[in-house]
Amino acid sequence: MYYGIEFKKIFGKENLKNIFKEHSINHIFIFAFSLLLLLYTGKTNYKLFHSIIETLTAVACLSLFIIVINTYKISKNSFFIYLGIVYGFVSIFNLLHGIADTGIFNISTDPINLSVQLNISYRIIEGISILISFIFLYKPIKPILVFYSYTLISSLLLYIIFFTKLFPACFIYNFGLTSFEIKCEHAILLIMLSSILLFIKNRKHFSKTVICYMSLYLVFTILVRTISIINTTIYNDFCLVSHILKFISYYFLYKALVENVLNHPLNILYNDLSHKNSELNLKTIELKKTVSKLNEENIKLEKIKKELQLNKDKQEKLLEFLPDAIFVTHNSKFIYVNTAAVDLFKAENKEELLGKTPLNFVHKDYLDVLTERLEAEKNHINPYYNFNEYKLVTIDGEIIDVELKTSPIGCKGDNLCITVLYDIGERKKAEHTAKLLYEAQENEKLKTEFFSNLSHELRTPINVIYSALQVMDLNNNPKFIEKYHSIIKQNCYRLLRIINNIIDSTKIDAGYLKLNLTYDNIIPVVEDISLSISSYVESKGMDLIFDTDVEELYLDFDPDIIERIILNLLSNAVKFTEKGGTINVFISHNDESVIIGVKDTGIGISKDQQSIIFERFRQVDKSLSRNKEGSGIGLSLVKSLVELHKGTITLTSTEGVGSEFIIQLPILETLKYSAKSKQTIDNNVVQKINIEFSDIYSDIYS
Repeated sequence: MYYGIEFKKIFGKENLKNIFKEHSINHIFIFAFSLLLLLYTGKTNYKLFHSIIETLTAVACLSLFIIVINTYKISKNSFFIYLGIVYGFVSIFNLLHGIADTGIFNISTDPINLSVQLNISYRIIEGISILISFIFLYKPIKPILVFYSYTLISSLLLYIIFFTKLFPACFIYNFGLTSFEIKCEHAILLIMLSSILLFIKNRKHFSKTVICYMSLYLVFTILVRTISIINTTIYNDFCLVSHILKFISYYFLYKALVENVLNHPLNILYNDLSHKNSELNLKTIELKKTVSKLNEENIKLEKIKKELQLNKDKQEKLLEFLPDAIFVTHNSKFIYVNTAAVDLFKAENKEELLGKTPLNFVHKDYLDVLTERLEAEKNHINPYYNFNEYKLVTIDGEIIDVELKTSPIGCKGDNLCITVLYDIGERKKAEHTAKLLYEAQENEKLKTEFFSNLSHELRTPINVIYSALQVMDLNNNPKFIEKYHSIIKQNCYRLLRIINNIIDSTKIDAGYLKLNLTYDNIIPVVEDISLSISSYVESKGMDLIFDTDVEELYLDFDPDIIERIILNLLSNAVKFTEKGGTINVFISHNDESVIIGVKDTGIGISKDQQSIIFERFRQVDKSLSRNKEGSGIGLSLVKSLVELHKGTITLTSTEGVGSEFIIQLPILETLKYSAKSKQTIDNNVVQKINIEFSDIYSDIYS
């Protein structure tokens, strides 16, 4: 289908019409008359016909060679330059083929076989060369190298044909063409078919006209080879037709090369020269206008010079009266300072500052920053600088806070800059006071929110416990008591979780919480604690998947703390994942750390809340009527416990898609040779699970 579409484009009505426009009726008539005359000659004297045809095709091929040799510097088309050189050698074989058929050569006792051998030789050279030519669409050609290569090949081949018997026989009297010759014809036919496809594939490198001519050349060549395969004898009508078609094919080859090597480059050259001439005329007109404008500008320039001198005097007076410190530098040295600058630096007069650099007054903490800025000014990397704050040291040693802005003045290369300095000491004091006030307000607000939330978290389970006890007093049914006993137990776990979190957070802040490190395999610890809640997760209509890329990974860690971290993350995942969701726990590792991930398909966390999710007492939903319970300590505590292991925890979440917590713990082996403690899920772990999942309002293990 693809090649069918391309053939329609190439041999379409419009393209063929353009080709026929290039040939007048007289040309077509002469060409047709010549073909008829050749046919008549062939019917009356085949030897003469054959000699004429082969001479004409040899001349056509030689013409291609001559055209390419004389125009390759203009055309710069490696593809056609290569073909032109090739057909120069093809013309030699073609001419020798025609001469050999007449029997002029006395070297061979069989002139027809010699003629056919020369014919099949140049056809093979021609076919293989067409395939090779496509390489030069992408690589430049070296014409001298190609010429000498084909000279060597042709000389060797002619020597073998004329002076040895190494070349297989191609024609035998009373038998016709040999199987070797017919196989060669088949090979040439396949090569020509492949060449047509290659032309279509590389069509972007040719005009439609060139592709059309080359395709017609290949089509007629294929017809000639097909007739040669069908007709195993010579001197009959098939031979006559095949030679006429051969002549026509070389005509189209000649047209393709002339179109691409002569017409196309010359048209481009002519159009380019015309375009350059038009541009030159336009630039001449513009130049005249520019000269006229320059004369006008010179008059204006003299007037501006006078005005500038007046403005300079005014500006100097203005700078002196400005309240802000101003100085001008040349190559980073002060060449002008106003009175305000003298007062700011506590100098006695201007001369005390002139000739010095800003580096003489900058505080040591800002020395590198200012040095980099001055270097950038010198190299014109950033022509304008926003206000920047620095600490300067005055002549009497006082440290002052200033804000400055620098801008280049004068022409490029003058290295002149003007700088404005503002004393911002009072403003810094006011900002510091405002910052302390804001932090106090924020701390107070956060404290109020925490205690409000904590009172809610404590009151809720206490109320539930109290209500359950009241109901149990009214009804002594054992099953009824067992039910409310479970409720009381659940809320006791919840209270215990809140209190544990508060105590542990306080211990971490005070530096009293110590890890009970052991050197052990962390994989079963994470796997066992994860799979221990699988039945509970499944009862909620969710799937829990555990995966690891390694079965054993030993490092220093506190098993109890790791269990608590994983349970806290799983509790959050269960809490915020809807029925039908999935929770993934996975472990991977690299040379330096173990990576533990807990990923869910829950409600996710908005981007603006992700930055505060690990802050203490922070919750995404702060209202007392929020959907999920929690004191806001959990994730902050998890982060602190991970950091006690010298690890990190990060969050990746998309709202409405889910969340993924990634823990990275360094593989430390300081306790490698100490006793290992085997980890198992026992009753203590079951209690931990009930405590961590207590705010989901259902027992895991009852």
